[in-house]
Amino acid sequence: MSDLRQRAVDSVELFNAADYDGMRALLGPGFRYSETGTQTGPLPTPAGILPPSGRRFAFRASLWQRWEGGRIVEERHHLDTMTMLVQLGALPAPAGV
Repeated sequence: MSDLRQRAVDSVELFNAADYDGMRALLGPGFRYSETGTQTGPLPTPAGILPPSGRRFAFRASLWQRWEGGRIVEERHHLDTMTMLVQLGALPAPAGV
């Protein structure tokens, strides 16, 4: 198993065990990751519900946390939703791509 994959498995186990100090020590203040999947259900968007398309998607994301006194006091989660919506056919591909 790759080091990155093992870190992901370890972080899930720490999260499920509510070992947040261990999770913070493993991941640091933030990390980047990729999401992949297939849209099999409705997806709520600000413009309305996007019906299931059966299309696959892949995009990058990052998560940053600030901790104080052993608690998360701020969290920023950045998702490349534009890429996902293009892949699902909800948005046109940008010109020149």
